[in-house]
Amino acid sequence: MHVTCGRAGVGVDAAVSDAVALAAQRRAVRAGTRSPRASVPAPVYPYPVEQALRRDAAELAAAPRSLGAAAVADPLANAVTDGVVSARGAASIRLAAALDPHRWSAAASWAGQVERRRAVSEPLADRAARWATAPWPGIPLFLGVSLGAFLAVLLVGGALAALLTSVWSAAVSPVLAAAVPAVVPIPPLANAVLWAVDGGLLGMLAVGIPYVLTFYLLLAALEDSGYLTSAAVLMDRVFGVLGLPGRAAIPVLAAAGCNVPAVYGTRVLRTRRERVIGAFLVTLVPCSARSAVVVAAVAPFAGPAAALAAFGVVAAVTVAAGLGANALIPGRQPALVLELAPLRAPVPRHVAAKAWWRFRAFVVQATPFMLAGSLVLGLVYEAGWWQAVAAAIGPAVEWTLGLPAIAGVAIAFAFLRKELALQLLIAFAAIELGHSAGLGELMTPAQLFVYAVVASVSIPCVATLAALRSELGGRTALTIAGSTLALAIGCGAVLARILGTV
Repeated sequence: MHVTCGRAGVGVDAAVSDAVALAAQRRAVRAGTRSPRASVPAPVYPYPVEQALRRDAAELAAAPRSLGAAAVADPLANAVTDGVVSARGAASIRLAAALDPHRWSAAASWAGQVERRRAVSEPLADRAARWATAPWPGIPLFLGVSLGAFLAVLLVGGALAALLTSVWSAAVSPVLAAAVPAVVPIPPLANAVLWAVDGGLLGMLAVGIPYVLTFYLLLAALEDSGYLTSAAVLMDRVFGVLGLPGRAAIPVLAAAGCNVPAVYGTRVLRTRRERVIGAFLVTLVPCSARSAVVVAAVAPFAGPAAALAAFGVVAAVTVAAGLGANALIPGRQPALVLELAPLRAPVPRHVAAKAWWRFRAFVVQATPFMLAGSLVLGLVYEAGWWQAVAAAIGPAVEWTLGLPAIAGVAIAFAFLRKELALQLLIAFAAIELGHSAGLGELMTPAQLFVYAVVASVSIPCVATLAALRSELGGRTALTIAGSTLALAIGCGAVLARILGTV
């Protein structure tokens, strides 16, 4: 007996040699030059069954051969007479019901002689893949991974942002503050240029490197580990209500850290319709900057419960907007068909290459928008044009949202950077009231609640708009921006009338 494995080619030559040798022995037996005992296999069936088989074979072989007898004889006997089947073969057919149990028993015995079965435990990767796609513990696992990714982007990005900001402020800002006025002799214009080269580049460093690069590293690691396909299968039914496949869960949830990388993360979606809806929802999810505005503007004056309520309103608006977009955008959500990748440890080299390629594209596309937007804001602020803007939009802001005019100006200028919605409001409050005033002196808690919701939902920042333009085109980016602005104004108007700020 030889151990053989056809897939690996082990023992095949020896098995073929044995078969050839056995065939030669049987040929020699038929020729009468060798004893039958040397090659005749042991009987398969028990002695009584073998005797019955031989008796029936002899009976079929001795069947009458006349034409008249053939017309009424057993068909098996006719087949033996015509040479179609042997007498033993015909007897085996006749006695099949009695022979089958012995055949199966013999087959099992032979298989047991050549097979070796070992109890092998299921690999951990296979068990983890099964857990990741089952409701339990798949959903808690997904929530844990999403929360971990969000906290990693928030904490790591925040730490890097603070470090880079401090280094830039200590080493670069003083040099620019001395060099720009020397090159640009007009003070207002020099200050506007400083807004661009100092504030704009600092904004890129404070957003791009910390948050975007951190998110891209996490996304590449999740992709390379194979977990994203498991999460897509798990969350497909939930996100299907919004017209999105389950794979949209990661970029939508990651948008809570920063909208810009989340927009680029919608590349994992297959169709343009899915990418448009996904990017639309991403722009409505409050990023870390907008969350800071909500917390800092509402919690100190209206309490933490009011801040949580503001986040609840934004979440309700986001879900309603997703349902509306799914109903209005032509097309249907196709069935989810994908190959489940096996879970494995990410390869650091692959993760770094993916993250760097995406991050480089973001920096090249978003930096010009940040610089140009900061320059425009600097010109408007240094020239005092913001007062004209406040006078122009003031009546509409007061009548629609029940907010002071400068609140509308802060929301409008927050298009450049969302954290400016809070910083500019504090600065405008000090200018408006003539002293170092707080937000509580400028607006009531109800007005601050409306302001926080409107600032969170309104038009995305310039970096997010640049990402939308890069991914979906200028027209779609402007449509999404206009839709978010309309949602912000509509939601703010409803809240203003409910809370009595109008």
